Amino acid sequence: MRTIERRENRAIKAAVRLLLENRGPADDGELTPAHPAGPSFSKDLAIEAISHLCRFSETGAIVEQEVTRWVRSVVPLADPRILVANRYLAESRPGVLRMENLYGCRVVDQVEDPGGSILATVEILQQLRPEDGVYPFSCRLLIDRRIRSQPVVRWRPPFHPSKRIEFKLLFDPEMVPVRAWWFGATLDIEGQLEPAPSERRHLKLLQDGRYLYKVFEEQQLMPNHYYGIAWVWPS
Repeated sequence: MRTIERRENRAIKAAVRLLLENRGPADDGELTPAHPAGPSFSKDLAIEAISHLCRFSETGAIVEQEVTRWVRSVVPLADPRILVANRYLAESRPGVLRMENLYGCRVVDQVEDPGGSILATVEILQQLRPEDGVYPFSCRLLIDRRIRSQPVVRWRPPFHPSKRIEFKLLFDPEMVPVRAWWFGATLDIEGQLEPAPSERRHLKLLQDGRYLYKVFEEQQLMPNHYYGIAWVWPS
């Protein structure tokens, strides 16, 4: 039994590395301060819409990230489990991330690799059929942060096309962005390059820079693209 357990543990760690490295920058979120390193993984459930709410500290480190998803079944009896991979780009140490359920689901399991990335299994509370329509649920990612986050949040739709993606960023008044812009790009690095003013992709800094948001509607969304917000921290 111990040999089997050791083999299972090695398999789990290998799966985490594969998901975080090869599928990486998701949803289930993701270069985000604490992003899905690979999207939410489920071929039975399509993510109709997703909403990210990110809160930052007075030092610019992300404190928590709430992610609400609206999913629908694409098969007669959908597997209610979804795999979500996350990592905090600014730090690589154990114990950085922890996921918890908010409503409509439960976090069944979460496995951490030595670098602090986690792979969580989330199970919604209903086995859906296509005729059931859209089902909402929400999770929170808690971050034991010490270092200012990288200035970008993003998500890439996984297997099925999505109809709505939204980002809401809340900053502490002690550390607010200088400038910010939205992006939709085939490569994640493209989104971090500041556009020319003529592209009209810069965002308004609301509440003295403490609030940013962007909503992507269905007509703006293309397959295999990263969508998100990037910004410039004060020097």
